[in-house]
Amino acid sequence: MLWALAAEPDWRSLLDRALTHDEENFARLRSYVFEVYDQSRASRFLGETQSYEINLVGPGMYFRKVKHNERDLSPEQASLEIERLRLHLAKASQSAGQEVWRKEREILAQWAAAHRFEWKGTRKLDGHTVVVIESKPPKTRDDSLAFLSAARCRLSLDPETGHWLEAVCEIERRTTFTLNQLLLGRISLPYSPGLINRGELLPGTTLTIRTQRLADGVWAPKLYRIEKPGVLSELSFSKFRKFTSESQLLTEPQ
Repeated sequence: MLWALAAEPDWRSLLDRALTHDEENFARLRSYVFEVYDQSRASRFLGETQSYEINLVGPGMYFRKVKHNERDLSPEQASLEIERLRLHLAKASQSAGQEVWRKEREILAQWAAAHRFEWKGTRKLDGHTVVVIESKPPKTRDDSLAFLSAARCRLSLDPETGHWLEAVCEIERRTTFTLNQLLLGRISLPYSPGLINRGELLPGTTLTIRTQRLADGVWAPKLYRIEKPGVLSELSFSKFRKFTSESQLLTEPQ
């Protein structure tokens, strides 16, 4: 539920902060391993689910598959995943700061410059008071802003940090994009080399992004969902836990 504030806050400064990458948070998130539940449905009757364990050691998210359609992998498949992870950890190295995904973050600044924004008040979300801002695309077509190109969005921002607690984007025109990351406001989750976040969003599609704050204050992804009638693609993030050495990643997920 929304309600008006007595005086309009300096929400534009908060929006500026909401577009800035949280480098400290990214560094802290690298010390976590977590799980992703991937479900997709192309029609009312067909669907697929996959579960992965994710770490950010090296250049980006490394996906270790642990289940397919709710079933554990066979011993042979599980051993193969362990070996793939072992090879990844052996060659992983920290990046030099010139990654492609960092350049892609300029999309957010371009979005803020091109779209129209309006303060809508505050509301309660997950027990917290959040600042709500809406964005509308310009009448002139611009296909350079990835999933934000033709999206009407409602952002729910944490008033303290500017992190996106929720972004709900309604797609108004056919939009295609290719990114080297999951772009979640102040959070960027780069994919490992060779993996791409690619999408085709048709009018009437809703993209929902949600983040969460872990017990120690680290911001982390919670949900990335693309949905329209009869079609669903959703990533749910859970079971965040720290690891102290890379060898811990080679054990079975908890």
